[in-house]
Amino acid sequence: MALLTILNAILVGVVATVAMDLVAAAGVALHVFRIPLYGRWFLYGLKGTFRHADIDRAPPLKGENALMLPLHYLAGALLAAVYLVLLDAFSAGAGSVLLAAAFGLASSVIPLFLMLPSMGYGLPGLRHGRDTFWLRQILLMHLAYGVGIGLGVLLFVPSGR
Repeated sequence: MALLTILNAILVGVVATVAMDLVAAAGVALHVFRIPLYGRWFLYGLKGTFRHADIDRAPPLKGENALMLPLHYLAGALLAAVYLVLLDAFSAGAGSVLLAAAFGLASSVIPLFLMLPSMGYGLPGLRHGRDTFWLRQILLMHLAYGVGIGLGVLLFVPSGR
């Protein structure tokens, strides 16, 4: 991957992750979303504990909140890089906001089928006790992420690459 493409992926990933975070912040402010404990989950994983009965009941770890944001933006940049590579592989040009939104929704399989189940929330996050709470939240946030990818591509990826 060329240096310009890496820079593009970082910029697109930041735009997309900011879009996701704006939706998340609005959801938290309206008391309809909550922030999952990804930092705690990741740190426990580094210690060898990858599955929890309920991550909310696991003792907090030092630095879990500080770690969550950089991991979140790193994941956003990595997924944006995957999107850009897929655009190249399928000769899709700059894609479209609709295609990017579909990619964003598809990327929700990571939290729904890996992260949330290993945090004790069930597959795909349906063991929370609030019906489809996590499912709705993740899908909406990843839709916003995908729209953000589309906007980031329009802003930062030269046409015709």
